[in-house]
Amino acid sequence: TRPDQSLEVCPSNSGGKDWMPGSYSPKTGLMYMPLENTCFKVTSAGPKTGIGRLGMRINPARHLAPGATDVGTVWAISASTGKTAWIHSQRAGTMGLVATGGGLVFDGDIAGVFKALDAKTGKVLWQTNLSGMVSGIPISYAAGGRQYVAVATGPSTDGMQLAELTKEIHTSPKRVLHVFALE
Repeated sequence: TRPDQSLEVCPSNSGGKDWMPGSYSPKTGLMYMPLENTCFKVTSAGPKTGIGRLGMRINPARHLAPGATDVGTVWAISASTGKTAWIHSQRAGTMGLVATGGGLVFDGDIAGVFKALDAKTGKVLWQTNLSGMVSGIPISYAAGGRQYVAVATGPSTDGMQLAELTKEIHTSPKRVLHVFALE
């Protein structure tokens, strides 16, 4: 209501369960959700500071949620009971993910790490560094009798907001489509 007024907001606009989609597996009965442990202090932009960030006459300053040490998490939640089956926590912000019929959850992050988690336990079964921020939502498809997983890397608005909290992470700005054959 006045210039330079500040409010603490949790989660931030890129925190909690935000833009990135989750995935459901009918085999496990679990919903897999990418969640971010971020809050921000929002200060209204006054006449001297102009329009502010985000085009909304506000200036947000992101920070980790109270008690959090990692930005990104994947939560596996029972669709029938609402109880948490497992949580995978990581320093880098988590982007979109996909659950497959083969019992895997593919997850990418802003550090460029793309990994396969066991859908029942959350254990990391495989991972690779793609060099660029995972910005696309992974997809799984079949062609010619083989199963594939594809994901895009490159800068994204949500990823750049999450990167504000992990300045030690540096990735390539190139946009690349990565395709992996499953065995």
